[in-house]
Amino acid sequence: MYRIAACDNDPADLGELERCLKEYCEGHPNIDAQVDSFLFGSELKGKIGKRELHDLYLLDVMMPETDGIAQGRLIREQSSGVPIIYITSSRDFAFDAYGVSALQYITKPIRQKMLYEALDEVYLQYRFRPRHILPLKTGGEIQLVAAEDIMYVENQLRNAIYTMFDGKKAVCSRMFGTFEEAVAPLPDNPDFIQPHKSFFVSMKYIRVFGSDSLTMDDGKLVPVNQKRLPAVRKIYLDYLSAITG
Repeated sequence: MYRIAACDNDPADLGELERCLKEYCEGHPNIDAQVDSFLFGSELKGKIGKRELHDLYLLDVMMPETDGIAQGRLIREQSSGVPIIYITSSRDFAFDAYGVSALQYITKPIRQKMLYEALDEVYLQYRFRPRHILPLKTGGEIQLVAAEDIMYVENQLRNAIYTMFDGKKAVCSRMFGTFEEAVAPLPDNPDFIQPHKSFFVSMKYIRVFGSDSLTMDDGKLVPVNQKRLPAVRKIYLDYLSAITG
């Protein structure tokens, strides 16, 4: 699912943006898209704070509470690569928009041709983004999943239970070998850490790094072995430093 977030505090402008996005998606039936609209910047801010990120953001700049530039900075704290398109009635903030690496700066009223060209560029990048596909043996089937979509893997009674960011699960049984061998190549993936002997987690889905547990984006509490804590914390801090620049 290709998730698009549109945020504008003006109901009429937000409605026009929604219309354009609906028309664009209808003209591209190959794109399995979901558009989430936000009239209040605070609502979107809450989603970003919980690391519930979209694949594309279209933001108005001049909004009360949390303006679009501030929203962009929050997004950049979570991800350096998520594309942002600013749509606004003023050019005064163009320099600030490029400060958060915005893909495009479109003034109102929206020119559909310019918007659609930007949407084409973003989707092309999304479609051909790097994906590390893993074949998982679930029962008598082979299920293909992307490592980027895995939130965490838990070892339970010789089952490796994969939980994806969208809530879906895959259960892989093993007769022999260790948990680490069963979930290979995740132990060598720089986005994953092993805070406990029974878990591998993707660092991009960690919501809270506590002293004895990690809170994942779905609310799951993953224990942290105290002997592993210093090393795991350092890896996580290095990861945050790398993605926030």
